[in-house]
Amino acid sequence: MGGLPSSSRKVSSREQQSEDEDATLQHFRVILQNPKADATNRPKILHDLGTGLLARFDKLGRINDINSAVDTFAEAQKIVPSTDAEQAACLTDLGVALARRYERLGRVADIHEAVEKHSEAVKYTPRDSNYLPSRLDNLGSALLARYLQTSDPKDLEDAIDRTDRAVDLTSNDSLSRFEFQNHAGMALLYRYRRSNRAEDLSSAIERLKEAVELVPRDGSPRAAFLADLAGALHDRFDSLNNEPDINEAINCRRESLALSPQGSPQRVQSVTSLADSLHTRFHAFGQIIDINSAIETFEEALELYEPLDANRPRIIDNLCNALLARFDAMGELEDVESAIEKMRDVVDDTPIESIDRPRYLNTLAHALLRLHGRLGDVEVLDDAIRRLQEALDFTPDDNPERPRRLAKLGNAFLLRFNSLLGDIYHIAGAIDALLEAISLVSSGSLSQAQYLHDLGRCYLGRFDKLGEIRDIDCAIRSLTDGIAIDLVPDGTRADMLNNLGNALLRRSEWLGDIDDLNAAIDRLTQALDLTALDSAHRPQYLSDLGASLLCRVRRTGQKADVDRTIHYLSQAVGFIPADIPDRPVWLCSLGTALLRRWEMADDIHDLNASIERLEVGLDRICIDNSLRPGFCSALGNALMARYRSLNGLRDLNHAIRRHKEAAELVNIENPRRSALLNNLAESLLSRYQHQGEVHDFRDCVEAYRLSAISPYGKPHHRLNAAIQWATFMHEANLLQVASTAYDLAFDLLPQVVFMGLSAKNQISPLVPKIHSLGRDAAACMLARAASEPELAQKHASRAVELLEEGQTIAWSHAFRLRQEIDHLRAVDPQLGEDCDHSGNVLAQSCFRDPHDQFPELDGLHYRRALEDWEDLVRTIRYIPGFANFLLPLKFETLRHAADRGPVVTINVSKFRIDAVIIPPAGEVILLPIPAASMSDITDLATKLQQISVYGDLRHSYTWIEESASAEDIMQEVLTKTWRLFGKPILDKMEQARLYGKDSSSPTRVWWNLTGPLASLPIHAASPPPPEPNPGMMESVISSYTSSLTGLVGVSDSKSVPRKMLVVGAPETIGGGEQTVVAGNEFESIQKLTAEEIRTIKGEAARILDVSRALSEYTWIHFACSAVQDPSDPLKSGLILADGLLPLSRMAQPPLAQAQFAYLSSFQSATGSTQHPNEAFPLASAMQFIGFRGVIGTLWSVGDDHALKVTDKVYGDLFEAADEDDASKAAFALHKAMIHLRDEIKAPLTDWVSFVHFGL
Repeated sequence: MGGLPSSSRKVSSREQQSEDEDATLQHFRVILQNPKADATNRPKILHDLGTGLLARFDKLGRINDINSAVDTFAEAQKIVPSTDAEQAACLTDLGVALARRYERLGRVADIHEAVEKHSEAVKYTPRDSNYLPSRLDNLGSALLARYLQTSDPKDLEDAIDRTDRAVDLTSNDSLSRFEFQNHAGMALLYRYRRSNRAEDLSSAIERLKEAVELVPRDGSPRAAFLADLAGALHDRFDSLNNEPDINEAINCRRESLALSPQGSPQRVQSVTSLADSLHTRFHAFGQIIDINSAIETFEEALELYEPLDANRPRIIDNLCNALLARFDAMGELEDVESAIEKMRDVVDDTPIESIDRPRYLNTLAHALLRLHGRLGDVEVLDDAIRRLQEALDFTPDDNPERPRRLAKLGNAFLLRFNSLLGDIYHIAGAIDALLEAISLVSSGSLSQAQYLHDLGRCYLGRFDKLGEIRDIDCAIRSLTDGIAIDLVPDGTRADMLNNLGNALLRRSEWLGDIDDLNAAIDRLTQALDLTALDSAHRPQYLSDLGASLLCRVRRTGQKADVDRTIHYLSQAVGFIPADIPDRPVWLCSLGTALLRRWEMADDIHDLNASIERLEVGLDRICIDNSLRPGFCSALGNALMARYRSLNGLRDLNHAIRRHKEAAELVNIENPRRSALLNNLAESLLSRYQHQGEVHDFRDCVEAYRLSAISPYGKPHHRLNAAIQWATFMHEANLLQVASTAYDLAFDLLPQVVFMGLSAKNQISPLVPKIHSLGRDAAACMLARAASEPELAQKHASRAVELLEEGQTIAWSHAFRLRQEIDHLRAVDPQLGEDCDHSGNVLAQSCFRDPHDQFPELDGLHYRRALEDWEDLVRTIRYIPGFANFLLPLKFETLRHAADRGPVVTINVSKFRIDAVIIPPAGEVILLPIPAASMSDITDLATKLQQISVYGDLRHSYTWIEESASAEDIMQEVLTKTWRLFGKPILDKMEQARLYGKDSSSPTRVWWNLTGPLASLPIHAASPPPPEPNPGMMESVISSYTSSLTGLVGVSDSKSVPRKMLVVGAPETIGGGEQTVVAGNEFESIQKLTAEEIRTIKGEAARILDVSRALSEYTWIHFACSAVQDPSDPLKSGLILADGLLPLSRMAQPPLAQAQFAYLSSFQSATGSTQHPNEAFPLASAMQFIGFRGVIGTLWSVGDDHALKVTDKVYGDLFEAADEDDASKAAFALHKAMIHLRDEIKAPLTDWVSFVHFGL
């Protein structure tokens, strides 16, 4: 832009022309050849000849004319008289001719000699001479031309000095002033381009504008000056992005073009420069009319050149860049193909040594990159990289084009890295190239913004492949820094915002941070808002925004987000041409979103549309696309959903084909494989149930088996498959295979439970299966014990281990995990934090949607998280005392639960029901109970629940009279429990001499009940009233435990001195005020002992005070309401004056000295109605947080009877020989219940309610 300074177009003031130039020039030659000519006139004739030749050269461009002019002026200079004035004149003529030849032919020697001649001319010119300003201007122009060749800053400074002096010596009304101002302005402009000093640019524009104002309004000088001013305005627009500058530049170029004669070099330059400015304005503001005009103008310029003209390739280069810009905007493949064809010809015709070759190679590479982006051809991409590397090899470090070429090479390497065979070498090269490019540009410039954007994309690409979190952080930082630069135009800013949004989305997917996800959606929305409706980038932005919203749908389930997702993806698919490689992926994403909305709203139209989009998209996604397995699975799920709605076998068969394809497309190391196999198994099971074909069942079981054993499968997917595999094998009585599957399920269980602490809602679909896993696995081992007598004890021991691990898995195992991590923190705080963090990261990585848009990232993240977790656990197990960290207890340890008396575990499974009796010593005793069924037990539990609710109401509202049938229902429950379980078990124990009917000292028995049986009061089971035979109360002293772990390690611990606390608070239940404890209960307890008892009651019973006091006391009496949360038992707790005190807080810090708790509270021992043994009674929960023994009630009891039991229990405990031994509580409660039953004649619903847990 601007070209060489206008001095190169200046003609000597002594120039004369005749009407017939050729005849005149020939006449001069004839005179010079005449030997008789007057020698004194020869210098003047030579001058006139040279001037004529120079004029004809300016008009016709003949090389012979300029060469002859130089030779003629040189001869004149040699023979001219030695006076200063004549020498100065001849030197000026020669300098002008040399400068003109340099401009045309580029001979460096010419510009050096021109500077020399003009310097001598100035030296010979007096200070007061009228010729001095023009000769200073000639020298300044020559120095500027030489600076442009050599980049010597001294020449530039000298040029500014000489042109400034020329202007200063010229009056405002001088006819030469406009020319001198133009030259001075151009010198300042070039200094601005070197040093980026804004004041130079402002001064340059000021001088150039004055030159335009002064120059006559017609003729080529004004056209040239307008072109120079346009160039300066263009530069300022590039710097400040001020729209008036580029508009004024284009207006100047249009006027310059109008003033340029047809066929003149000036016109060619004007056309080319106008096209450049139009192209620039299009790039900044995206108006299609500008790029169309630019292309038309370049094509017009091209017609002005001869086929072999040296400048023609440059115009083709500019035209091709404009075609590529229009391709970027409009997406017409014809534009990029035309650009490649033209540039290949230009490169092939350009010598290797040409200074323009790197530029042409760069443009060709740019076009090849665009074609690759459209068609995805890796060979085209490799060709582009080769061209870019060659261009860069011939670009010096100080060349202003080097940063741009480095950036382009970096982007090409990034594309290659992201291709199918991309290598780490490619991304390293990309980052290195862009870092160098950034180092070469000024801070805050538009170029820096663009290169930061490109660098951010590179870090993002490396993160997607390698999963290094520092890369995603670097990507976000680079993109944010680029966007912060004010000069970024809207089109570029939209692209930056879109990539920043995608980077934030990746980090959100990696770390699970919802704030990152929300920020990603905000940035992607901003990008879309900045994008014109007809922009070629808009479909991609729509797709990316839709994908991010779909991620949030999976997180939050907001229907508004899924509606927006479908809206944006539908637009993206509608805007994009059918041959774009990404279109099938977007179609499938749209299908997935429609499926998600169907799941929310159950609109069959959404389901049909989902299937249609997924089928069309999959037909066009290549087999090796990493997204194909997920979309195949999504289509299979959609077809299965329609099958379940319409029962169409065709949909079912198609679903199986898609699920099978999805599973076959991933290798064994892919974390998604397990989920895909699960989907296949479920579809095969549906067809087996529909048609009864045995091969479908076999294939189903095999799919579950393969899913379960997938080494890198997500634990919750593998666990589901293992349970299904085990269940089918168990049902088929293939007990050994079933045992293998159950063992695998239990190996996976700790991971799933630990992850459930951070992602509880994600494992909720598995909870029903987990609830029965331990019981079913134990039933399998007990069946093996029955069928393999020689291994009965081994199988029975394993049954106890499995039952123990599975029975409390819903929360006590999780509580144990938390306790173990707390213990670890006490030993090694950093390791404890690392363990907690690693577990949470693993949890997040497990619960990504299998159809998400980053499958490679998902797999990489999960494998790394799993490896980190396993390494960490191995490290912890080397720490003394942590060898069994997160490992289940073995039977050798568990059997110590029976050290003080037999433990009777009754395992209730859909497969069988057994009692397992663990004696203090000797072999485990097995007792199958074939007479009982799951339905019998469930029926009894339901009846008991009715009595429990009735009891709660009866004692909450005094106006409700006692139901006549309550006693009958209770008696029925107790009688059937006795017949099915109590009597058979006591008979077996008597045979084993574990208790005797005539013993004066009743045997202590611990009941470990499972399934719905856990809610039945087996401690009070008895024959019907007419029978004289004794019941359970007459036979044994009963305690309960919800797990053997609760008794292990506690049985041998020594009691500590009693220190007692009594807590009581009123609480509103169901809208009515219920005073749970009367003041006389506190008084009664205090009267029974002389020791000091602390009381916290009424409004003083606040969460903070009570929780602090718990760790200070060994015996605690709670007289307050209790609530249970079956979904999260650690949130169950006691209601105090200012709210709920949950179990999780009660256990912090650990209750190291806790001995005994008495829960005179509402709902203190009632299990869940749906999962009675999994959501444990609050009384049992107190075992897990540290209490050795606990008394509670199954339902609320009348105040009078509750007070009598309290008096009897504490009376016996305080009078005991070892009054600090809380293990006597079970005996004291037993006596109190018999007293209530036999002497007080209390109804069954009152005395049966009391239970004891623990020692």
